[in-house]
Formats: sequence, structure tokens, C-alpha cells
Amino acid sequence: MPGFYASHFPSESKPLIVVRDQHVLDANPLALSKSVVRGMPLRQAKALADGCEVRSWKQEDYADRQMAWLDVCTDYTGTIEPIDQHIAALDLSSHPKPLDIAEKLIRHLAPKPPVSLRYGAAKSKWIAKLASDHHDMGRALEEPAKFLAPLAIMNLLPIQLTHRERLLFLGYPTIGDIAKVPLQVLQNQFGQEGITIKSAANGGYLDLVNPLYPRDSFKESLIFDGPADNLQTIDHALVSLARRLGQRLQQNGVQSSKLTLQFETEDQKKTNLSRTFTKPILNTKSALNSLRLLTQDAFGEHVASLRVSLTDLQAVSHRQSALFDADCFDRPKATAAVQYVRRVFGEESIRLASQV
Repeated sequence: MPGFYASHFPSESKPLIVVRDQHVLDANPLALSKSVVRGMPLRQAKALADGCEVRSWKQEDYADRQMAWLDVCTDYTGTIEPIDQHIAALDLSSHPKPLDIAEKLIRHLAPKPPVSLRYGAAKSKWIAKLASDHHDMGRALEEPAKFLAPLAIMNLLPIQLTHRERLLFLGYPTIGDIAKVPLQVLQNQFGQEGITIKSAANGGYLDLVNPLYPRDSFKESLIFDGPADNLQTIDHALVSLARRLGQRLQQNGVQSSKLTLQFETEDQKKTNLSRTFTKPILNTKSALNSLRLLTQDAFGEHVASLRVSLTDLQAVSHRQSALFDADCFDRPKATAAVQYVRRVFGEESIRLASQV
């Protein structure tokens, strides 16, 4: 989001610069018109924009604005990685047409032309960032190797800076130049890092989005490629959402009992369903069962999108009392339960594993 910081301080009468670590983080249009560039040292920017107003960046000044635009993104995906207060990576691969969803999101974030946004799409986060920087319109997603080929070798972001500088010194100014070098040659020069260099130069190095926002909940969404008009299609969507939620729950070792689902019909009517379950949701199976219980007999019209969220996340408790541990077996309730089962179903109905 260019102008994200400078627009916080309305000042159209004179140049304004927002500074972080003695470098220009952002500037208003008047300062930019005087050749001030983001990333420029403050001393140089002051020389170009004489009499400019200088504001120091403070994270707390922009916290609410950052959350506001990231919350808009949660309507489209639950996999969001904030990179800076004005930059984030989003995984839209779960949607049938990710680029169409990206355009809808951009229009949502910037409905009016004066707000300029830059975005790029690719299968890897680092290539999407380069696509954004170079105003790419889809080639990075369809043909990553061809997109990367003309770029300077310093743009090979997965490779450590010292190795990129060495590649430049060895006579490989562009990513396309290094992509032509045989793998064996790269391994002779860089060891195991040669494999990473070769993979990245061909656009094959994967750098996936980490789901870091929102911090206190998991959100997932699915926007149909056309309104869903039958329960089977909707149930397939619930299975997909449950699978994504289950993976995140298990990867993070958390559980939740509070589930909310919002579905929107093709006439933009939104309905919210919410429920607190007795049993915790902690994997794909429990997530799917909960979604089906929550949405039972809820769908009557054509559904355009589904958005689900789990809140009040808590760490999963892995403690389970062992019936035959000495500490547990002596308890009256456990003893009575075992005796009752054996009396009704026979002495062999409950056996130790060592007896089997």
C-alpha cells in the first residue's frame, strides 16, 4: 500500500516524509514529485525536498489502520502473513479462480482510484513480491521462470546476499543467466546451496504463506465459482473448509469450541450462524461434524460464499487418565465401572494389553 504511512498525516501544502531507521519509509505526493524515493537516506531526501516536514514512524500510530485492512482480507482467506504494516502475503489458492478473487479484494480495499495498491501473484511468496514490485500482470503465476529470467541476480531473494554478490562477481548479472548453468557446476561452487540456487532461478523454490493473522482465531473462506445451488456442492465446500481448519488446529496444537459461519447468497444477503459446542473442535473430523451440525437445514437459496471462523483458541490437553494406573484404579468410580462391565459382559470383557 503506497502512501499508507504518509496519508496518516494530511499535508498537501508542503512535502512530508515518514522516516524509519534514518531512511524514507513513505512520502506524500508532493515529496515524491521532488524525486524523493522510498528507501532513500533521510539526509538526501531533505536536500531534494527543502523545508519538508519529517515524521518519525511509530508502530502504535498505524496499528488500528493495519488491523482494519487485514480484517478486510480475512473475508477472502484465512491464510494471511503480515510482512510489514503496509504489506501482507495472502494465500488464495483454495478458491476456484484465485486471480478473480484477488481483483475483488483489491476493489474492496481500494474502491476509489486515488488509493493506489500494488499486488502480484505467484505460487511462491518471494516471486509474488517481485511481481508486485515489477507490476507484473500474471506472467509470474503462469510462467515463473520466464518472469524471473530478465531480473537482476540480486532479486534471487531465497539466496543469501553473499552468494548473490558472488554470482554477480562470477559474471551472472541476471536470474536467467544462472538458470542456464548446469547443476553440477553450481554444486561445485556452492555445495548443497547450489541446488537451492538452481531451483530458485527456475521459479521452483517454494516459499509458502504462514497463517499469522488473525492471532487469536482461525478463519477460512471459500468463494464459489458461481452460486452453489445444491446441497452436495455446499457439503463439498464444508469438507474443504474443515480440512483446512483441521490442519491448522493440529499444526498449532490448539482447539476451540466456538464456531461461526457466515454464508452469502447471490443477492448479497449475509447470514451468520454461531454455536458453542460441548466437545472441542481439534481436528478435521470434529470440524466437519461441527460445521454440518451448525448448518443443518440452513441453506435454502443459492450460496455465493462461505466464511468460517474458530475463536477462543486454547492449547490441546494431551492428558488422559489411565484406567489401570495405580493412582486411578483405586478410585471408587473407576473400580465400580470396571466391576459393572465385567459382571454384565463377562470377566474377559476388560483385559490388559499384556493379556492379549
